[in-house]
Amino acid sequence: MSVSIAFVSETNYPFFTRVAAGIGDTLRRGGLGHLCEWRGSPVVPSAAVEMLNPDVVVAGAVLPSVCEEIGKKRPLIGCSHARAGVSWPRVVNHDVAVGQLGASALIEAGYSTLAILVPPEGHHHLERLKGALAVAKQEGIPVRVFQETLPLLKSGESFEEIWAAFQSKRRRFLLALPGNTGLLVCDSSDSSEVLRVLQHESNRCFPDEMGLVLADLPAKADLHLAHVALAAEEIGRRCVLSLLDWLRNPSEPPETIVQVDPLGVHVGETIREEEVRKLHRKLDAWCREHLREAVKVEDMASMAGMSRRSLEMKLNQHGLPSPYHLLTEIRMREARHLLASSRLSIEDIAEACGFCAAQALANRFRAHHGMAPSTWRKQHAAKGRQTSDGD
Repeated sequence: MSVSIAFVSETNYPFFTRVAAGIGDTLRRGGLGHLCEWRGSPVVPSAAVEMLNPDVVVAGAVLPSVCEEIGKKRPLIGCSHARAGVSWPRVVNHDVAVGQLGASALIEAGYSTLAILVPPEGHHHLERLKGALAVAKQEGIPVRVFQETLPLLKSGESFEEIWAAFQSKRRRFLLALPGNTGLLVCDSSDSSEVLRVLQHESNRCFPDEMGLVLADLPAKADLHLAHVALAAEEIGRRCVLSLLDWLRNPSEPPETIVQVDPLGVHVGETIREEEVRKLHRKLDAWCREHLREAVKVEDMASMAGMSRRSLEMKLNQHGLPSPYHLLTEIRMREARHLLASSRLSIEDIAEACGFCAAQALANRFRAHHGMAPSTWRKQHAAKGRQTSDGD
């Protein structure tokens, strides 16, 4: 089956650019058809669809009434979150999870207050706010939220006046934030103005004095910002597959809504590295420095200022190796290095790596690598010494 898909969106945000890329890539790789795009043009979306004359449509930022009109004539799937009750199927971001990820990244980075900037429109922003608030409540972190709606125009009033008043309120909110605040910005279009206010008017230094995570995909000029990595290409791919199934089985339309989890958080220049990862690196460096002293996990916990159980739980919660596995890997790493690059005896290597005897090293090495240290040395020693001599 070869199909023509039109992607239409009234805005040209990075998220929709990536969704369109996912649609086009899926079509090309599978030889499934071709993509035609209409984004950010002054032409009405429904008129654009008629001009493109595709088999099916993927709708980005398009008004619900327009989606209803398009959907009466051809299969349509939306990729922009809308309130419940709409009649067309959608493949969208799991926006509650987006908010949770962004808030968790800021809290784990050590910021003591969470501030959330919510745009005046967009149901998906409210979902992100919900996720962030849930995390803050669970962690017991104080929260400040800026959530203002734009009022209806009054007689003799211009939109520029309303927008200026909105920006003035937002500016006052930003300037009043306490030190060591982590700011979650729900929409990419706000990021440049937010940074300008905080850096040039309040002289806040990122990431030491304040952190910022964008709960959206950034524009090219803002790629240095920490942001939640939305699975836009995957959403595009799923839209294609759902539409193809729909064309094959017209009586079985796709699920009303499919939510796709974000990929994670891209740690850019506007957020400190998570405290737990700093701790992990500190443990690694300390173990290598004291390795000959037969370090134990209890020693690592004491250095970190916590009990062994607390240290194990802290690392496990963030998907990091346990203290025992970290210590074992460091010992094995040093043992491999010495076996390959030196002529030290197995007994001397065992002592250098913190083992009480050569047999203890041999047992651990065999469990870790499936062979004895002497066997591993025969396979790797010549290459290791040649490299070492070359240095």
